[in-house]
Amino acid sequence: MNLIPITLAPVFPIWLILVLFCGGGISALLQYKRIRDRLGKPRAMFLSLLRLAAVCLIVAFALNPSLVTRKVHKVSPAVAVIVDTSWSMGQPTAGDKGSRLDEARAVLTKGMSPVLNALAQEHEVTLYGLTDSLVTLTPEELDGIKAGGNKGDLNAALKALSHQNAVSILLSDGKLQWHQDHPNRCRH
Repeated sequence: MNLIPITLAPVFPIWLILVLFCGGGISALLQYKRIRDRLGKPRAMFLSLLRLAAVCLIVAFALNPSLVTRKVHKVSPAVAVIVDTSWSMGQPTAGDKGSRLDEARAVLTKGMSPVLNALAQEHEVTLYGLTDSLVTLTPEELDGIKAGGNKGDLNAALKALSHQNAVSILLSDGKLQWHQDHPNRCRH
C-alpha cells in the first residue's frame, strides 16, 4: 500500500488556526439560530453549511498542505567495449585456432555466458572498433570486421569516450599507441 506523504507548513501558529476554526464554527452556528426563523430551516441550514465550508477552506489554506512525491529515474551506467582491429589482431593465436580478433569475438559473443550479453543486462553497452580511428560497431558488424590498418591511439580513444562512458573495456593484443603521460590520466 502506498501512502502519499502530505506535509503541513502552517502560515500561522497552529493554536491561532484552531482558535479561528472554533470561532468560525461558533459564528456559523449562531448565524444559523439568528436566520432560521426568517429564512426557514432548509435555507438557513444551507447558508450556515456554506459559511462553515468557507471557514474550513480558510483553515485548510492556513495549514498550507503540500504533497511530497519522489520519482526515481534509474540510468544504467554506460560501458564502452573497445576491440582492437589493427593488423596485429589478424595474427594467429598460439593454438592456431584462428586470429587474435577471432578470439576477441569469441570472448564477446560466444560461450555459455557471452560478455556482451552479460554486460547488457545491467549496463548500456556500446561497442567500438579501434584502428586508425575509433568506429562505433554493432554486434552484427563485429562478426564481419577484418583486422587491418595501423595501431590505434588508445589515449585519443579514451579521451573521446571519457565523457560518455563510466567504464571502458579493451580487448587487444597490446600493440597499440599508448603514452601514459600522467599516472592518474588513464585508469585501467
